[in-house]
Amino acid sequence: MFAKNINKGIIATLTILAMLLIGGATTGARAFSVDVKKLDYTDYSSPATARRVVTYDFSSGAIGAANTINLPAGAVPTRPPIEGSLQYTFGPYPDPDNAISMTLTTAASKATMTTATDGGCIINTTSSSSSPGVPQWTYAAKMTNFTGMTDDTKTYVANIGLATTTPGPHPEFSASWVPGTSGRTLALQADIYDDNLDQYVGTPFSTTITGFNATSDSITLRIRCLDPNAGGNSMVFDYSLNSGTSWTVVGTLALGVTINPNTVPSNFAYMSFPAKYPYVSLRAESSTPPSPDFTLSLMQNEFTVIKGQVLEIPVKVDFSNNFSTTGGIGFFVPELSSGVSVFPSTLTSPGGVVVRIDTSGLAAGNYPLNIQSLEAQSYAQFAPFTLHVVTVSDIKFYEYDTVNTTQKNTITSKTVAFQGRFGHNQYGVQYENQSGIQYDVYTSDGQIRANAQNGVTLTSINTSIFGSYPCDQGYDLYALANG
Repeated sequence: MFAKNINKGIIATLTILAMLLIGGATTGARAFSVDVKKLDYTDYSSPATARRVVTYDFSSGAIGAANTINLPAGAVPTRPPIEGSLQYTFGPYPDPDNAISMTLTTAASKATMTTATDGGCIINTTSSSSSPGVPQWTYAAKMTNFTGMTDDTKTYVANIGLATTTPGPHPEFSASWVPGTSGRTLALQADIYDDNLDQYVGTPFSTTITGFNATSDSITLRIRCLDPNAGGNSMVFDYSLNSGTSWTVVGTLALGVTINPNTVPSNFAYMSFPAKYPYVSLRAESSTPPSPDFTLSLMQNEFTVIKGQVLEIPVKVDFSNNFSTTGGIGFFVPELSSGVSVFPSTLTSPGGVVVRIDTSGLAAGNYPLNIQSLEAQSYAQFAPFTLHVVTVSDIKFYEYDTVNTTQKNTITSKTVAFQGRFGHNQYGVQYENQSGIQYDVYTSDGQIRANAQNGVTLTSINTSIFGSYPCDQGYDLYALANG
């Protein structure tokens, strides 16, 4: 959703600091106001000529009923042909609690958004667009002249993102003015927020900006989803100041997918307009200390295994704000009904657990999954990841040439005239003066996996003659008898 619980904390450390430093009587509150100077939105459908581009600087256009601006034709230079001449707008999102008002001043190239509580506006169309949402998009909004921040018990927040009226996870990027004894601090926070659960997905990214003049300086917040210039596999939150061309990254969230359509799950949560709507929202919220909580994090959030392997995922668990638990925190993967085990089964202090997933019962394919917490007195926490299960399409054995040691010759059998170890390890190191043997596993995703990386078990069908023993680099091979 576009709005969230008015009591949700913004930046935990700064909020605590504000409560410790604020004292005395507060001044009277008035409406919080921000000038929006520019909106830039692009989504990247295929072919490139079908992409949608919205770039609006508020120097033209007209504001109509219900505080809604009708964007001029030039503000949408490119659009999917299926839309024809559909009218684009920027106006209040459809929520009965949306307490936003807006004025358009074309001479100053700005729209002034104002609220005493909570509200915002979205980029939309006068009738529904029939074009599909796509996974790759970029959205930025330039803001300045933050005024009306007179209540020293409140944090004032200007926020951009993509969301819908249906609760669920969505990206958001906030500029928050947090009170303190020497004035307000501008704090930025980037996160994925789940309105359905009223909590973050993972750990938010945050930073502070010093020396920013609330009325004369400007800040542009930008979110890039699957931008090929950032690797095409992440969501990047960055900002620039005073219309500068230098961008500072606040956080990069790995999404576990790439812009290749074959690897983007059909239930990808962060699709573009019109599946979700680019918004700018404002709110004034009480600066109450954050509640005790805990978070989950993974070292990586994308894994590829051969069907039948047991995947082990270390999960880091951090406690914050004096969190404690008596019954312990449990963990499970809600999308999988079997094949999951956790060690230790519960956690009562900060640390970590290992989640094991047996892939024997999974078909080859891509699985967007979550590691979810279970604690009696807390909201569930989630650590999202993507599991790619592949199958073996071929196995090939090679023998390194004894003269040209970089040349591999395919073999289907091997005659050994001695007892003892033969073959070589993953790194091509031969044993004594013997020929080296290596095997490569070809998997259904087109990859080749060498000895120590393939997860395949190599066993002997006659253990009195041939021995196969696992080691760090794959397997040691032994001729155990003559014959």
